[in-house]
Amino acid sequence: MSDPKAPAAPPADDHLWDIDEAAAFLNVSKAWVYRRTAAGTIPCVRLSSGLIRFVPETLKSWAQGNEQGGGRVARLPRRSK
Repeated sequence: MSDPKAPAAPPADDHLWDIDEAAAFLNVSKAWVYRRTAAGTIPCVRLSSGLIRFVPETLKSWAQGNEQGGGRVARLPRRSK
């Protein structure tokens, strides 16, 4: 049986993190992450679809004070149906 008060496992680094994973890593609310991305103070990738994602290594570096904030728009090809 797992301890409900035990900290959650950190998100995996093998994919871009979404808001939930970024908030869990930073131990803050999703609202805090949304506010910081809107202000441009947290490094993120804004997909052309409007989704916000985070590069794990960049976010870790930012959390340690080594990376500047700001977002960039990534244009991804559309998937064929």
